[in-house]
Amino acid sequence: MVAVDSKPNVLKNLSEYPEVRRYLAGKSLKTKTVYLSALRKYVEFRGLTPTELIDEIDADRQLPVRDRGRVEHHVRRFIEYLQRDYELKGKDGLPSGVRGMAPKSVSAYTGAILSFYGANNFQLKIKTPRGAPKKENVRKPLRADSVKRLVDHAGSLRDRAIILMMFQSGMDISTVCRLDYGDVADGLRRGECPLAINTVRGKEQVAYVTFIGRDAVEALQAYLEQREARLGPIALREPLFIKEQNKIALRERISPKNIQDMMRQLAVTAGVVTDAELDRADINPCSPHALRAAFSTIMKLEGVNSEVVDYWMGHCVPYDAAYFVSIVDELRGIYAEREGALSINRAVEQVQQLAQKYNGKMETYDEIIERQASKIQRLETELDQVKQSQEQLIGNEIIRALDNPEIGERVVGALEKLQKEKENRRI
Repeated sequence: MVAVDSKPNVLKNLSEYPEVRRYLAGKSLKTKTVYLSALRKYVEFRGLTPTELIDEIDADRQLPVRDRGRVEHHVRRFIEYLQRDYELKGKDGLPSGVRGMAPKSVSAYTGAILSFYGANNFQLKIKTPRGAPKKENVRKPLRADSVKRLVDHAGSLRDRAIILMMFQSGMDISTVCRLDYGDVADGLRRGECPLAINTVRGKEQVAYVTFIGRDAVEALQAYLEQREARLGPIALREPLFIKEQNKIALRERISPKNIQDMMRQLAVTAGVVTDAELDRADINPCSPHALRAAFSTIMKLEGVNSEVVDYWMGHCVPYDAAYFVSIVDELRGIYAEREGALSINRAVEQVQQLAQKYNGKMETYDEIIERQASKIQRLETELDQVKQSQEQLIGNEIIRALDNPEIGERVVGALEKLQKEKENRRI
């Protein structure tokens, strides 16, 4: 790798170059961050300023066709460097001794460099690498029980509310950070549940409506009440979620990194991810995006139309977004029917419902058994009475029969004969 020793201010003042300003124009803050990081590494790798990089490709395109392609060669070398030789940093910010970026990072950086040339009117015919993700980087398939564990171990009411909002709405982390109190104030005041949230997804600049269920609404209310008690009334334009430092609430808007760090620590504390799994992976398997993915999976498994789920998540849909906005009540009804699948208390509620149902049946069974026992006792009494009546009837008949001398003699003779046979068997 070539160092830019002769141009010490290049990396520091990268965004001041006209080629870079053209490159970053119209991009979101997150995209700008990734683009600058990639270009900084490429500039350092090549030892050229952004202006010199564009001059180089301009000169290359002036050559005969058979002699062109030097820039493509350098970009491919850069890709190989990222894949094999780039040394990763550890959690302490120091070199870790591990080399080679994750495939997704290589892909993102390559796309950023191609965009740099493209923004300056030079297209490179290089295929962006799409390596298979490492098995260690597979996100956890979260469900309500795992989310409940995260919520139960959350360190603050704010963190509980953030986790539940992401899980029950499918919002991405940046959208959650951009929410203002005014985005939910009216719905909370009216007691809406599911609560509709009108917002814009920054990545795709899509205006959309999504919802949160009872769990998230209650957690959000608890957090806001606590915050008002600490800092006073909340203005509509204030951030919905603010930073906390040493359990002291600040008025500064929370950042995606704050939430990422919180989720990384909480995933281990709650036992959803182990320290070993985090050390092996390049990403947090239980990241905020895993909550978003869980929302999508659960809603689709519950039978919600994919386009409706995509709309709730802020994706571009084939219909005009205004169409969906006009049927918010219908969408709320669809969400309400499936909200139970997103409820972290659903299992507890189901057990309680079954217990109530079971106890009711037990009472019915007790009544049935008692009635059957009473009936059996009554029948046994009646049977005894019948037996007694029959025995009495038979006895009366015998007495009447013995009153007849002829019958009496025959009966006495028969009894004597039986007695003799019994004595002979004994001998």
